[in-house]
Amino acid sequence: QAKAVKKPRQITVPTILLMLLAVLLALVPNTVYHVIPRDASRWTDLLDTYPDPMMETWIEDGLNDGFPIYMTEGVPDGNDRNLPMDASQLQGVVEWLIDNVRQKKLLGPFFHYDDLPFELFTSPLGCVPKSINIITGLVEKWRVIHHLSAPRIGRSVNSLIHESAATVKYITFKQIVQFFLLLGVGAWIWKYDLANAYRQFNVRKEDIKFLGAKLAGLLFVDMTLPMGLRSACTIFNLIGDAIVHCVCELAIRLAMARHQCSR
Repeated sequence: QAKAVKKPRQITVPTILLMLLAVLLALVPNTVYHVIPRDASRWTDLLDTYPDPMMETWIEDGLNDGFPIYMTEGVPDGNDRNLPMDASQLQGVVEWLIDNVRQKKLLGPFFHYDDLPFELFTSPLGCVPKSINIITGLVEKWRVIHHLSAPRIGRSVNSLIHESAATVKYITFKQIVQFFLLLGVGAWIWKYDLANAYRQFNVRKEDIKFLGAKLAGLLFVDMTLPMGLRSACTIFNLIGDAIVHCVCELAIRLAMARHQCSR
């Protein structure tokens, strides 16, 4: 009588990727909260002429200690079940985790919730296409999403964001055209694209407990503004206004210095 032979478990590509993630991150853990280093004094000097003193203080405090994400009272339910991902998407998430831990934008990995000095609330990770090859139709780069609106039924991080911090109004194209007509012939437009813009600014230490994620049993904590955060647009828009002010202020100073040198 023939006996059933149990087939050995196959090691799939996702399994290999997760094993690699565990090994690499175990070698280079980041377990201390860091604020991205920058020359805050340079900002302070250029913001001296900012028209809103309270906003000037908010910007400077955020650069030094991280920005608040404006949570209301209550805590999220937490959800560590990630979105469905194929091998390519999983690879994108693994690469993103490794890169952000190395840049000290993520805390981790932690192996147990008890390893953290605060109660951590996790939300799912997922991937969406960021750039696609127009010839092959294949995804060349993935955008990792921290799904802070999960769970849909219940209390998510985004559902607890204050409404006033979740609304932002951008300048319209019509307003830009009207501004050009006002300036007249010879006016130039200046555009600057800041790579990974949200990821350049820290969340304050008190709020990072709401920005947890889990993959392959490893826990991570985001220390910078996530793409999926409901208040991130408003926060960065305010920072962006300050950046424009600083650029204009610097341009005026350079123009004045050049004029004095030419005299």
